[in-house]
Amino acid sequence: MTAKRRMAVILLALLMLGTVWRIWAFSAQTPTESAGLSDRVADCLQPILNPTETVPDDLFRYLVRKAAHLTEYAVLACEGCLMVLCLFGARRAARSPRYLIAVCFCAVVAAIDEGIQLYYARGASVSDVLLDTAGAAFAAGIWWLVTYLLTRQTGRVPSGKTSNQEMNRTTETENRGESAHGKHRE
Repeated sequence: MTAKRRMAVILLALLMLGTVWRIWAFSAQTPTESAGLSDRVADCLQPILNPTETVPDDLFRYLVRKAAHLTEYAVLACEGCLMVLCLFGARRAARSPRYLIAVCFCAVVAAIDEGIQLYYARGASVSDVLLDTAGAAFAAGIWWLVTYLLTRQTGRVPSGKTSNQEMNRTTETENRGESAHGKHRE
């Protein structure tokens, strides 16, 4: 591992720890503090997302709280996916289920998060763990798709190196007597 990559891994680990700390700090709020924060965010979003109040206020506030779950774990998963890219490289990350490492990490953080809420007179919810994990899985799925398409479509990873798979296809084609463009040699 190069020095730059090692530094990126360390910085991402610190960023992920900071994100986990922030998530758990939200869980350490009392029910009144948590409801107050959610209400303030909903009040800010109401004129933008629900200006005509077509969605009832209680439902809108509930959706804002659940969207916060999805978003904070999607952010954590993005950080985890960046870590996977740094550790394994784009080709290996795109061609295997390595992004699931980020999703599993987020699921564990979510389960601990719900446990923390029990100590602050807030209820723990399996549905919140599933929602958090869904947010992480969605973000990781986007990361995988983009990485896969970039490495598959161009035959090159973003760093500009030719993939082994593309090189093997070209060699096999030439060994069968075809040029790289699919025509027989004369």
